[in-house]
Amino acid sequence: MKRFIRCSSRVTVGTIKKFLSLKLKLPSSYELDVLCNGEIMGRDHTLEFIYMTRWRLHGDNTYPMVLEYRPRIDFG
Repeated sequence: MKRFIRCSSRVTVGTIKKFLSLKLKLPSSYELDVLCNGEIMGRDHTLEFIYMTRWRLHGDNTYPMVLEYRPRIDFG
């Protein structure tokens, strides 16, 4: 399996979550968090917005942008 995906800058985090859930064959009740530089991204954020506000502004980060995912942690 590839360790990266190539997609439009207009893709939202919500779409990436759906894609990952399908590729990883996760049950529908399983939630994921998508992170950039350790910060959880909102599901309506586009990749362009994340690049401009989170990735580019952190010094030596270069292209390609790296996002990570993990199981959702519910503190409530």
